[in-house]
Amino acid sequence: MSSVIIDQLVLDNSAAALNSLTAMSSQQGYRFIQRLQSEWVAGVNRFSQPGEALLGATVNGKLVGVCGVNQDPYTADSSVARLRHLYVDPDHRKKRIGFMLADACIKTAQLHFYKIRLRMARQDTEEFYRALGFVPIDCADASHEMCFQSAVMAVAKDPEI
Repeated sequence: MSSVIIDQLVLDNSAAALNSLTAMSSQQGYRFIQRLQSEWVAGVNRFSQPGEALLGATVNGKLVGVCGVNQDPYTADSSVARLRHLYVDPDHRKKRIGFMLADACIKTAQLHFYKIRLRMARQDTEEFYRALGFVPIDCADASHEMCFQSAVMAVAKDPEI
């Protein structure tokens, strides 16, 4: 089995590295990777705010998955993150790549945010997100969240600790 490398995704201004994943996801009826690519190209979202990251999964040098964490654009609370754009090439699914990408984004978010939210693209991903530690919430702009008990954030926010 080939090893999977999860790392910060480095994209040029055209985000051409996403072309293959964009085409595959569009064929499956998912538009969020196309949106990721077009927002990157337009400079709208480059995952460059404090605590944000866009991660890629590569196998033998080929990009096979992507996932990002942003400050949640659906709330004014800057201590809330959003897990975004999780997608894995269909030929590489069922190999825990999605789990590794999401877990790495969660670990990144824990260093900067108090909670992370997401909106499921499909109902059949419920079990996946629960396995990561997300719980369902009743919210118009999110389906699940995870709250952190991060000592790093507590010390940074509370001078009495």
